[in-house]
Amino acid sequence: MSRARQLFLLRFAVLFAGLVLLQLPFLHADADGGLGFSRGPYTDEGLYSAQVRNAMVTGHLDLAESDGVLKTPLFAVGAWLALEGFGDSMGTLRAAVVLCCGLFLALMASGNGAFSRMLRLAIPLGFLSYFPFHYGHLALAEMPSCIAIVAALFLVHLRLQGAGAWTLAASGLLAFVAYALKVQFVYAAVIPAAAFAVVIALRWLSGMAVPRRAWIDVLASAAIAAAFAALYAVAWVLPNRDLFAAISGQVSGHSSSLADIPRTAIGNVREILRERGVWPLLLLVGLGAVWATREWRASANDPQARLAWIGLMAPPLAWAIVEMHKLSLNYLPSRYVVSLLVAVALLGAAAICTRQRPLFKRPVNLRHAAGLAVLAMAVALNAVLYVKSLRDRRYVIDGVQTALAAEGRWRGKLAMGPWAPTLFWGTGAVTKPIWHGAYNDRNIVARFNPAAIVTEPDQKDSSQALSADGLLLPAQPDLSLRVQSWNLQIYQWPPR
Repeated sequence: MSRARQLFLLRFAVLFAGLVLLQLPFLHADADGGLGFSRGPYTDEGLYSAQVRNAMVTGHLDLAESDGVLKTPLFAVGAWLALEGFGDSMGTLRAAVVLCCGLFLALMASGNGAFSRMLRLAIPLGFLSYFPFHYGHLALAEMPSCIAIVAALFLVHLRLQGAGAWTLAASGLLAFVAYALKVQFVYAAVIPAAAFAVVIALRWLSGMAVPRRAWIDVLASAAIAAAFAALYAVAWVLPNRDLFAAISGQVSGHSSSLADIPRTAIGNVREILRERGVWPLLLLVGLGAVWATREWRASANDPQARLAWIGLMAPPLAWAIVEMHKLSLNYLPSRYVVSLLVAVALLGAAAICTRQRPLFKRPVNLRHAAGLAVLAMAVALNAVLYVKSLRDRRYVIDGVQTALAAEGRWRGKLAMGPWAPTLFWGTGAVTKPIWHGAYNDRNIVARFNPAAIVTEPDQKDSSQALSADGLLLPAQPDLSLRVQSWNLQIYQWPPR
């Protein structure tokens, strides 16, 4: 075995083991309390897998009972494979996400090329920063979609280094995978073409000629993206057009008016910067901006160095630019922000890796030592937040799941409410959400005959759907619990 192959395998083993082992203590814990104002990190794991789990019980997949599979068709396939093959539990699906993301990220980061070196820097500074790390062990599609985009950019980089045209099709396919995992990532379709367009812009700013191949790459990537989008539309959207029409208002309702975009964006930036979990990324990006600017100037008379700078910076820069559209949303929970943070982390790491001189090569001058100190500070902040999260772990959801499963009386029965798919995971129950004006909110008892109803006392989780349907709950629930900021009540139905 060649030394290069041995080094690749050693890097892969260390990176993969590190990425997985750091996540293991959180596989059964509640989502961390610092993930923001939304109940999404606590409810969505159950909601997005509920239809698949229901189908495992009933033998029938009902697309109309919720919007989970509709939004995440490829993730639903992966969830089914994991849960059917290794057992129906939240821990099983979380472990599958951790293993898959860790595997592909470690593979990409183990090579000798510039993009791999950039990823090896981005892992401790970005992927292990607070928000990407904590979404990395949840049974959600956010981090798998991010990894698919990273892989697409890896192939764009290879193309810029002279790889064949197959990389155009492969990068388009991986962008397609990103939004097939979750449709909210549909903007990923334009990222490969945008990266090639950024290359043209940077060459133009450098006063360099733009070769014909560069324009062909932009047009070919756009055509490939359009082809995959058409495939998605024909194979998935059009057959389910009525269901998609029903949820289309969810996205449009989050958008600001044109006049409000500046105010909304400024407000969102302020909220993001208040989070301690993003401070290590600010250090990374700040240092990267300084070093990348110096390297840009230093390469003014060195075309090869300038092309290397462009080839490394253009892909993550394109992603970060595309992600900026989210700042205009008037509803911006952390799960929407996590991909923006990953893109920013890649951009900062790429900026630092534009240095022609290795990070740890001696002798070290004062400016270089200061840069290393900034990076060390960013890693230390991530480590402090990791230790805090480790200390603050709670297991309320896992405890309720275990207790309900131990009762052994829920298999095949129906539990309803937005929290039901999470709390009744592993019991064998069929679970359905209730949302006023959206899903399962009319004649609840007569139509569905539930065996259990789960709700917050004020019914904010369902937008008061139970009260609007005329359903009167008993004065005392059969079980009360608290998950982070939310009080929950479970009622056996009909009441005893």
